[in-house]
Amino acid sequence: AATVTLRRRRTPAPDVLAGPVSPGNRRAVFITVGGGTLLVVALVGLAASRVHDDRRTAAPADLVAQQVAAGSALEDSGEYAEAADAFRRADALRPDPSVRLRLAFAQLRAGQPKAAAQTAGSVAAANPASPDALLVLGLAQHAQGDPASVQTLRRFLALAPTHPAAADVRALLTG
Repeated sequence: AATVTLRRRRTPAPDVLAGPVSPGNRRAVFITVGGGTLLVVALVGLAASRVHDDRRTAAPADLVAQQVAAGSALEDSGEYAEAADAFRRADALRPDPSVRLRLAFAQLRAGQPKAAAQTAGSVAAANPASPDALLVLGLAQHAQGDPASVQTLRRFLALAPTHPAAADVRALLTG
């Protein structure tokens, strides 16, 4: 579109040059060239804004994924406090209950049961039927010596009796 507009500007239409240049012909050339240029500028601006919007919405997802991957790698190497920091950053970028539960579990494994209980408790409050939220909350409460852990872990077992952690939770409650 820019090339066509620039060619028109360099080579006016033959009917415009054929006769004497009148104010009406000048106005027609000006409107045609100016309108074409304005159209090109508008299209370029629109395309640039869409590219900018795509980057703005894609960047946080990439950053969240990077922070979650970093947290997972830190968990695998036993660095639970650092993993919790990575999960906290990911959740701050884009709040997500699954990331918040990973944060709570990392906090629990880092020896921060009070923080883990608060984090898992926020997820359980938003979704009381989440077995994973109840599991992490109950374990965090148990680590603090909170008697509410028994009720929380029983609710977990009632919701998910075949959960992979169910046997260990039953052993914890009976032992």
